[in-house]
Amino acid sequence: MKKQEQQENKGAVIYVRTASQLQSGGQAVLTNQENLCRDYCDQQQWPVEAVFADAGESSNKGVRPGFDGMLAFCNQNSHKIRYVVVEDSSRIARNHSIVTQTIAYLKNIDVFLRLIVGGEIDDAKLKLATITFAELSEHHSEAPSKKKLGRVASRASSVDQHALTAPVGYRINPIIVPDEKSAPIVRGAFELVASGSHSIADVLRIISDEGLTGHDGRPLTEESLHNLLTNPVYGGWVDFSSDSSTPVVRGPHEPIVSQETFERVQAALGKKKSDDKT
Repeated sequence: MKKQEQQENKGAVIYVRTASQLQSGGQAVLTNQENLCRDYCDQQQWPVEAVFADAGESSNKGVRPGFDGMLAFCNQNSHKIRYVVVEDSSRIARNHSIVTQTIAYLKNIDVFLRLIVGGEIDDAKLKLATITFAELSEHHSEAPSKKKLGRVASRASSVDQHALTAPVGYRINPIIVPDEKSAPIVRGAFELVASGSHSIADVLRIISDEGLTGHDGRPLTEESLHNLLTNPVYGGWVDFSSDSSTPVVRGPHEPIVSQETFERVQAALGKKKSDDKT
């Protein structure tokens, strides 16, 4: 009987979310997320019992019909549901407390969260990494002028792919680590700007010629390069707060550039901003 129950308890539900309204491209985002999740479930041989979606819903809202329906369905069908599959933790929420609460709720009914980007959430180190980046996402959601840490690919065939939620130049293993190919190019970009002899446009041209792109394969823009150069993650720090008076904290990951280089870049960019105003 126990073996039969284990076999039955292999179903999965899929949850997808976008903050965009359906009429403004949100449907394509939802479809891509669902395809990623279905492909993953097929690989694991998990039957998909249901798909829940929220379109145009912020993860910070108290009520999300699709999310609430997913939790209720899991609770009512825990005898046949084993996994909730989502693209990455930010689809659950950009607020780390909601992510951890969701993990705890599901675990209490013997259901486990699986991420296409990130894998099994219950591993202690991976859980720490996911929560860390939920915190980072929380900060970036409070600062709309900044770009997301990474962009989502339209398709993914394996959880071993580059973690597309990591900043350019990093991959997750299980926390972020410098990527062997792109990290040296990112480091070179910082060093060129720190030298004071290259403009953002010059650096963008150089790193583009060297093959650096976003995780989605698209070329960087001057805006995305500027956001990269001002991201404290590259200096080994994590900024959890949108309040500029709150200091950043040292992260658990390896920095790509030294603190000295990072500070020289900020000084160079600050001087350029000041020059542009005069």
